[in-house]
Amino acid sequence: MDLKNQILVALGLDKGEEVVEEEAMEELEVEDDAFERLSERVQNLEDAIADLKEDKVEATEEVEEMAEEVVEPSTNPKSIKTTEVVEFSVEDLKAENERLKTELAEAPASAPLDTNKFSAERATPTAQDFRRMTKQEKFLYNLHN
Repeated sequence: MDLKNQILVALGLDKGEEVVEEEAMEELEVEDDAFERLSERVQNLEDAIADLKEDKVEATEEVEEMAEEVVEPSTNPKSIKTTEVVEFSVEDLKAENERLKTELAEAPASAPLDTNKFSAERATPTAQDFRRMTKQEKFLYNLHN
């Protein structure tokens, strides 16, 4: 026996060369399978990156197209604004004012105004309403109530 076989026998690894070769082949097959799976994953990732780059380019092209559409000035305005100068005479305005005053004086009011500060018809705010009031609103509420 040569030295290699003696060492294998001493270590308890007394196997024939054929068995060692078969194990090596199995390990190579497992490594090949792992390599193929990793290659497929890398290829899928590269494809996904390429798709994302294409989408980004398409999106920038769409944005540029939209910007171009917005920038174009229209040659036909949709509406034209005109200003008319109308002159009123002071006498006509005074006559109109007097006429409206007499109309209002002839017609009675729909409901009498209640100017009493202590009337019971006003709504009192709830505690929640009072909390929502600003400092100015609270001051005015307390002033008038």
